[in-house]
Amino acid sequence: MKIQRYLTIFLIISTLIVWNQAYAFEPIPMNKLTEEWQFSREIDGVQIFLKKVECNDEANGIFQEMILVQFVNTTQKDFRLSWDMLLWYDGKCTTCESTDGEYHYVVALEAGGIKEGVCTAGSPGELRFFVRFLNYDHIPVLTRYAMDNFTVSPR
Repeated sequence: MKIQRYLTIFLIISTLIVWNQAYAFEPIPMNKLTEEWQFSREIDGVQIFLKKVECNDEANGIFQEMILVQFVNTTQKDFRLSWDMLLWYDGKCTTCESTDGEYHYVVALEAGGIKEGVCTAGSPGELRFFVRFLNYDHIPVLTRYAMDNFTVSPR
């Protein structure tokens, strides 16, 4: 009887540990984002920072606001980060039903390394995402976002 009880407790704890390794979170609410890097959270030694910035290309008439992501590895291990990006524009989740992997991101992060998004066109899409156009009012605006199934695994 005692062995069966311990086995049941062990299985419950094991299930909770495995289930808890994939995170879903809205890193920082939209109305709290600033133009400076803000700490969002740390998962397994990887710190996540975000900021909201204007990314303007005056020559082409593109004026937009973006959220940039920064990952900082505070450990001596190489990691593989992966997540699904959930984006709500004007209150409607436009990526929640995506099944083609377009919004599934993977980033390799070396020991002690930093990866961060920038405004330039060469910045990887997984490190920045569109909020709104600054010079158009009729285009939907990002109202919420979340990093779903976020995992940090050794490489």
